[in-house]
Amino acid sequence: NLALLWRHGGAHPSPGAYHEEPWAGVVCSFLIVSRGQPEPSGIVSAYDADFANGHLKLAACRFKHRPGTYGPVVIRGVALAIDYVFAAWPVRKVYFETPEFNLSQFHSGRRNLLTEEGRLREHIFRFDQYWDLVILSLSREAWAQSRSWLLPKSYPVVVHKQH
Repeated sequence: NLALLWRHGGAHPSPGAYHEEPWAGVVCSFLIVSRGQPEPSGIVSAYDADFANGHLKLAACRFKHRPGTYGPVVIRGVALAIDYVFAAWPVRKVYFETPEFNLSQFHSGRRNLLTEEGRLREHIFRFDQYWDLVILSLSREAWAQSRSWLLPKSYPVVVHKQH
C-alpha cells in the first residue's frame, strides 16, 4: 500500500532507473528512527526545491509495520526535518501536497500552522474514485512562532556548513 500512496503514486521505476529515480529532485531525506526501536518509524524528504523563489515540498510517511506506536515519533521527525530545511536554506515556504483522503492527518496543523494554498479538484485516482489534491503551506514565520510546541529546546538543529 505504501507504493500506492508515496510520491510516485503507484508507479514503479524501471529496473535501470530504480536507484536514481526515487532521488530525483530530493534535496534531503531522512529515515525517522526512535531510540530503542529496531526498525525505522517513517521517512521524510524535501524535494522540488526552488531556491530562487524560496520554496520546496516536503513529503512524509509513517511505516505501518507497528500501527499506533509511531505517530508521535514521526511527527517529531517531520518537525526536525522542517527545522532543518529552514536552518539550511533561504526557504520561505514549505509545501505539502496531500490527497483529500489524507487531509485528516493535517488537522491540528491546519488550525494553527498550515495554510491551504490550493486545491486541484478530482486530481488523483485512488481506491476506485477521484480525490482532490490539497496543497498546504507552512511559512517560515508560522514555523518560528509555533516551533516550540513541536520541538523542545533540547532538539537544536545542527547544520554543518562546508568551508
